[in-house]
Amino acid sequence: MRKTIIGIIVAVLPLYSFISWINIFSNDKLNSQEARVTEYRKMFFSLFNNVNIITFLNIILSITSIYLLGSNFSKMKRSLKVFSSLLIIVMFILILFNIWSLL
Repeated sequence: MRKTIIGIIVAVLPLYSFISWINIFSNDKLNSQEARVTEYRKMFFSLFNNVNIITFLNIILSITSIYLLGSNFSKMKRSLKVFSSLLIIVMFILILFNIWSLL
């Protein structure tokens, strides 16, 4: 059960990153790509001076979340298995999205 909770907590940052990216890029007030990237960096309190660092961190955390959720899968109750399965699928899609954003 501990691995499941840690896996869910680890999945929060990649989900937050993706939702904030969509939110910023759908904002009509920001006209240029540079302004959007600057706003995106502000969502992470400007801790990272390169967006690629955030992307690599998202990939690592997504893989970690998939591992933690999958390693404890056989011991979970049915409802938690469904939730974990959906979260694993979302994390896999986010990994693909982040790899695509590096290209």
